[in-house]
Amino acid sequence: MKKTTLISLFLLVTLINLHSQVAFQTSSINNFNSSKEIIKNSKLEYTIDTQNNLKISSLAGPRIGFTIITPGEISDEIESNFITQYGWQWETRFADGEQVVGLIEWILLAGGMEKGLFLPSISSLMGIRSIHNYEFAVGPNLSVAGVGFVVAVGFNKKIGNLNMPFHFAFVPGKDSDMLGGLTGSRFSVMLGFNFAK
Repeated sequence: MKKTTLISLFLLVTLINLHSQVAFQTSSINNFNSSKEIIKNSKLEYTIDTQNNLKISSLAGPRIGFTIITPGEISDEIESNFITQYGWQWETRFADGEQVVGLIEWILLAGGMEKGLFLPSISSLMGIRSIHNYEFAVGPNLSVAGVGFVVAVGFNKKIGNLNMPFHFAFVPGKDSDMLGGLTGSRFSVMLGFNFAK
């Protein structure tokens, strides 16, 4: 009787131990599968977020900034080397790649309003914008100084769905028959904004 009790007790302990091990292994497998699913989902979410963040944005919209004019006929005429600028940028893409897009941009500005002046200018630029939000463009500029050539570089600061493009432009001075002398060079800094679609 004692021997039978000991065998029964041994079998009971063995079964309890075996059940515990099976339960632990099942739990481990479930946790592992759950972890794999979480990791898989995390990778998927990361990929989607990354793709959204790396999408090359359109930066058309309002622009505001200022222009510094080096000594010449323009600064003499307006009696200042500094004017504010306000306007709008339109753009269209002629080449759309994953890393870089080709752009044609039109920028219409009105300068000198703080001085009671209306100094319009329009630029048509051809350039590229990278997936890392850097941009380079060149093209003709038409202003009160006549026809010139503009070189522009810029970058876009993205905050959530808000795009905040910064552009730096340079128009070299030239000898103008219309103004009767050197126009002076123009350095412009422009800031814009729009919301990504």
